[in-house]
Amino acid sequence: MTTQPIKDEVFEYIPDEEFEKVWNPPPGLWGKLKAVQNQNIGMRFIFTAFFFFTLAGILALAMRLQLIRPENNFLSPEIYNQFFTMHGSTMIFLFIVPLAEGIATLVLPQMLGTRELPFPRLTAFAYWTFLSGGLLFYSGFLFNAVPDAGWFAYVPLSNIEFSPDLGMDFWLLGLNVAEIGAIVGATEIILSFFKMRAPGMSLNRVPIFAWAMMITAFMMIFAFTPLIVGSLLLEADRKLGTWFYRPEGGGSVLLWQHIFWIFGHPDVYIQFLPATGMISTMIPVFARRRLVGYSAIVLALVATAFLSFGLWVHHMFTTGLPELTLSFFSVASFLVVIPSGVQVFAWIATMWGSRLNLTTPMLFALGIFAVFVLGGITGVMVAIAPFDFQVHDTYFVVAHLHYVLFGGSVFPIFAGIYYWAPKYIGKMFSENLGRWHFWLLFVGFNLTFFPMHISGLLGMPRRVYTYQTGLGWDFLNLLSTVGAFLIAAGIAVFFYNIYWTVRFGERAPRNPWNADTLEWAQPTPTTQYGFRTLPIVRSRHPVWDQEDLHQGTEQEETLVKTLALYPTQYRAQLVSSALDARPQEVIRISGPSIWIVVAALGVMLFSFFLIYDLVIPAGIALVAFALALFLWRRQYQQQPESNPRLDAEFERRTGVPIRGANNRNIVEGGVLILILFIAIIIATLVFTHLYLRVEAIQWPPEGIALPDPLLPGIAVALLIVGVAVHTAAVSGFNRRSSQRIWLGLAGGALAGVIAVAIVISHARQLAFTATTNAYGSSFYALGLMPVVFVLLGAIISSVTAFWVLRSPAPVEDYHYVRHIARYWYGITLLSILVFVVLYLLPYFY
Repeated sequence: MTTQPIKDEVFEYIPDEEFEKVWNPPPGLWGKLKAVQNQNIGMRFIFTAFFFFTLAGILALAMRLQLIRPENNFLSPEIYNQFFTMHGSTMIFLFIVPLAEGIATLVLPQMLGTRELPFPRLTAFAYWTFLSGGLLFYSGFLFNAVPDAGWFAYVPLSNIEFSPDLGMDFWLLGLNVAEIGAIVGATEIILSFFKMRAPGMSLNRVPIFAWAMMITAFMMIFAFTPLIVGSLLLEADRKLGTWFYRPEGGGSVLLWQHIFWIFGHPDVYIQFLPATGMISTMIPVFARRRLVGYSAIVLALVATAFLSFGLWVHHMFTTGLPELTLSFFSVASFLVVIPSGVQVFAWIATMWGSRLNLTTPMLFALGIFAVFVLGGITGVMVAIAPFDFQVHDTYFVVAHLHYVLFGGSVFPIFAGIYYWAPKYIGKMFSENLGRWHFWLLFVGFNLTFFPMHISGLLGMPRRVYTYQTGLGWDFLNLLSTVGAFLIAAGIAVFFYNIYWTVRFGERAPRNPWNADTLEWAQPTPTTQYGFRTLPIVRSRHPVWDQEDLHQGTEQEETLVKTLALYPTQYRAQLVSSALDARPQEVIRISGPSIWIVVAALGVMLFSFFLIYDLVIPAGIALVAFALALFLWRRQYQQQPESNPRLDAEFERRTGVPIRGANNRNIVEGGVLILILFIAIIIATLVFTHLYLRVEAIQWPPEGIALPDPLLPGIAVALLIVGVAVHTAAVSGFNRRSSQRIWLGLAGGALAGVIAVAIVISHARQLAFTATTNAYGSSFYALGLMPVVFVLLGAIISSVTAFWVLRSPAPVEDYHYVRHIARYWYGITLLSILVFVVLYLLPYFY
């Protein structure tokens, strides 16, 4: 929205063209590599996800050609196993979730009425780790080391005995790099939702898509973190000789299934909830009616997220678990249908009696009713344990999986692309090509996967590369193969539609759909900074209900007008309160940097060298990563700051302080998410330790005495002392005493280092190692994990203490002492938990 020149006696107005230069990425290829703006990164996420989708589709077509007739030899058994492993892993890890994150990265800032995500460099890092992790995963083809144990990597098939080559190492470490990117991106979405909203956009006015993405982001942190930990434990079994999943040493193959499906079943809804958020956003627009049941849909999204984490055993009904356990998880599987049904009926109620505008986005949105509902019905069927016993590991489950994931996620995501793309590329898609795309995809999808229900009921097992004739599967597989090529034709039409639109598409108007959310108040294509003059929100449908988006209270109007004038020398962003979006502070967000790319490459190369046991190069890559992080931060601190006189005038007028690089609220949220991430890591290791203990006949095994708790107890006491000293540093901040601050930080770091030294000394005295048996493996993994985070905290505290001592600054700039103290509070509590589990709880077994 072009800003009208504003006359002001203090703040100088600069034209939009000059204002935009601050936000645009630098020119040239080098500038594109350094870009961090949400539109650039969001587009890259989307295009890269479709690149991996194309690779997965090629693999799928090859598999369908192999199964087109009985006893075919188009693919060998080994190649077929590799292809279905790569296909499934790509679709689960490298397509739907990154694509949803990309759309959110692209759309959310403007939808929330702000200029950018809170940590743009973190968003860029999420993309580059996603790309590098995916390329590392696929580089197994170049090194003749392609994984073939399935996208679920069940042990013992994936362990070193049955997968001795490096294929599984590429799977474990390559996808872990991509998962780090997913978690980093989730952090950005959460902070944006709670702290980067336009004035007046209270929680009950936030668009449903933003709600869906925020809930999904929390789910990603809770689901992806255990998978990363479980994958590293499997890699330790393969490379270091530990015993987590090896029964001969007291480990458990079912432990991997538990950890994997604690990720796997929530991941179904991680892929589904963003899609439902898109549907809830689009249906009111094309039905020309307000969404029915806004509050009920939000509650349904939250309920789905909670219930999804109680369903993982749904995938393990045939593993010999007790019947009571099966009953509990069967009931939980029924319950999760209820919130999904709430959303479906709310959509129906919204459309009831309306005259739908059946454009291409709406056709794809309606497609979910035909495909996802059937997937939900078959989901209820496999939730019934006796029925699941019959169809488990058959093509019935393959059909159910694709109806839920492809039907429930991909159709709505295509709807979202057709819906939002005109705003960001500035041109309208061809409606004719869009309809061809929909019908080819819809018919091809059902022709591919519906017959699989029947072939599964006829007994065709999944993951077989061929079959004999005369079993009743021949014609069904022929239909599925024909359908797969129809899907491919539909995707080809979609890609051609993109080309046609870029070359020949008509210019898109500002709001071609007459939509109601804030991004449609922007010019088309929208600028890099979104809103120069921020909107003031008074409705859930601001574009429909508010004639003037900048009309509000006198204080709000003064704020948004003044923020359009100052600061303009850097990327200024308004931070708001979590509940009612009251303005809290103006901060400077980071700009372009090449060190983001270097950091991501450091993570990828570290993983690559570990695959080949090249420890020294891996160490060099890790040092390069750490150095890139340091330079990343240092470059941010050297960016231009504000004018103190103008800052004071801004705060006098608006009541909102300008804090520049010293933002407080956003960093506080980031620290809390970091502590949550660490807590989930520790919780996963606690679960591992206790699960192995439950399965063990004797714990510790015969010949191993319970470890003496004296030295670890002293270490925990020192951490508590360190917390007290860090609290003194916070007191020093409150009293404006820089001496107290650096002494408290240095003392807390020293206490942490001594505690680490005591724990390491204690570990060296133990009569067992991590490779002795499963007890030793889980003991060391759980016991030493807090050491890593205590050392990290000690480094942060000591470096900060040195900086405070050597680089005097106004004491109010040392507010991050509070964040450091919060980190130590969390690490100390988690260390106490680990101490109780390892040293005290065994006396009560």
